[in-house]
Amino acid sequence: MLSSLLKKLLAVHVLYSSTGGQIASVNVKVTVSDANDNQPIFYPESYAGNVRLDSSIGDVIVVVKATDEDSGIMGNVTYTISGGNGGEYFNVGVVSGIIILLYTSICRLVICISICPPFGIEWNVMLRPILCSTPLFM
Repeated sequence: MLSSLLKKLLAVHVLYSSTGGQIASVNVKVTVSDANDNQPIFYPESYAGNVRLDSSIGDVIVVVKATDEDSGIMGNVTYTISGGNGGEYFNVGVVSGIIILLYTSICRLVICISICPPFGIEWNVMLRPILCSTPLFM
């Protein structure tokens, strides 16, 4: 029942009477708001991106997406790279989840993406270089 009251303003009139017959009353306004009780969820559950050897700085490698069923500000998610990016090869858009290339000479690595707040969920994103042309043998 409380979930149906989310973001609603309730007006309550409270009466008090003493044993001596005195009566007092007050109007009380109560605002019911959402709690931050749902954990963000990544969809899909796993991500992998390829970094071509001819990639340029700023190229989009992969886009991660998480949702949170809480309403309003409690349902907002932000993204950070929380691990595996020691060489600062990548950047993730705080709101967009877009992972871009910041450095062009990389090897296979896994970065860890976190979504906030409040659960500190972390998700691994596998990123690996791929060849852009077939090698020639002489």
